[in-house]
Amino acid sequence: MIYLLDTNIFRLLGRSERDLPQQAERNVLKWFASVDADALRISVLTLRETRKGIELLRLKKGKAEIAAEIEGRLARLLADYGVPFVVPVDVETAIEWAVLSAEKDSDRMDMGIAATARAKGYVLVTRNVNDFRGRNLALLNPAIAPASIMPAKGPPTGK
Repeated sequence: MIYLLDTNIFRLLGRSERDLPQQAERNVLKWFASVDADALRISVLTLRETRKGIELLRLKKGKAEIAAEIEGRLARLLADYGVPFVVPVDVETAIEWAVLSAEKDSDRMDMGIAATARAKGYVLVTRNVNDFRGRNLALLNPAIAPASIMPAKGPPTGK
């Protein structure tokens, strides 16, 4: 089973439990520890969102150090997990993204991440399951213990 991490989950990868005040975030770390690292993926869109966040922080007065810290953690994760960790937007994903965008009349990045999971048959791991319900996706919210997969439900894919 392959897990595609939504940005709100990916941002916790590589963090330590002592840095996370909320139990839900600590639950995510426990879930990471229970899963084979080779089963984790992110969309190239998550990489884009993360880099954008770093650049926005860098532009804020007094936030350059935080931006550099996050940038370093991102570089380490990409080096540790390797190239297969980042899933590109290919033709199949682009078609699914168009279908999802039409269904919700939206072109948001979330639909691109959902399209990646749907096109590849991955489980989408997110804290925002309500944003993705009814999209024919298997979903997992590891912030709620014990984490369990919600099977795909919704309209058929655009394939």
